[in-house]
Amino acid sequence: MSMMDMSRLNRMHLPFLSNPDVLHMGLNEVREESWLEIKPLKDSFRNKIKLLENFSDETLFENYEFQSANIKFFEVLKTYLGTYYEDEYKFKDESIDIYLDDFSNQINSSKKTDLELMSSLIPEDILILIPESENYILRSAAVFSPSNWDLKSKINKSLDIIHEPVPGYEKILSTKVNSFFNRLPASRIFERFNWSIYPSKKLFFHPRYPELINESDELFLRVERQTFRKLNDASATMFTIGVHNYPLMEVLEIKGAPESLMNAIEVMPESIKIYKGLDLIENAIKEGIYNYSSAK
Repeated sequence: MSMMDMSRLNRMHLPFLSNPDVLHMGLNEVREESWLEIKPLKDSFRNKIKLLENFSDETLFENYEFQSANIKFFEVLKTYLGTYYEDEYKFKDESIDIYLDDFSNQINSSKKTDLELMSSLIPEDILILIPESENYILRSAAVFSPSNWDLKSKINKSLDIIHEPVPGYEKILSTKVNSFFNRLPASRIFERFNWSIYPSKKLFFHPRYPELINESDELFLRVERQTFRKLNDASATMFTIGVHNYPLMEVLEIKGAPESLMNAIEVMPESIKIYKGLDLIENAIKEGIYNYSSAK
């Protein structure tokens, strides 16, 4: 494997290496310059542009009653990009230009809402959660890389209701998640990871559009990098999701990955496997790991 390939592998997010349990908080604090992953997720920009042409009603939901949060977060994002990506982003009076190696785009900023602008500027999906009493409610969102969930069914719902389909969430995570959102200070940014394995590298996995998935004979580790950032200590939270797809055979080249992944699959509750769709491809995953390990 070339030095370039090894460098890319070393940048992979492989959460199962440190913890086989998929149902845990796993929060890590990140410095502001590492808040978003603009360059590693360039393909997500192309995915957004394509989906906006035909699926804008499935990907964008903006609650104008809470527009002030979107306006303020846009200013936060604009400052961030101007500080850490000065060469890649050029803010003009009526347009914003993006220059990222083999991807470039010019955005007409005069014809977009603040949520649309934010979504056009970064590869990550964006969800804006507003506090009401002790709950956080999803009020606006731009989601182009759902991992088999439907945004329409989640909008204007609390975190507990949003996560009702997740086995064990209410018992294991609900209290911890709500406490985290209520106590998250605006001065700190956190990340966590979620993962599964899919028979496709498509980013748009929507339960109502299975025909768009185009399954292949190859398996891919799909890792969501989620970040959390508040406007101030008692206000809205921006929740971002950046999706990485890694060919499983490349993942297995990482030291310790075959054993760790096999262990994570083995200890995963059956209800979680079914929820993630892993029950349908579990044998193929284990066969791939076994064949790779036997060939070494």
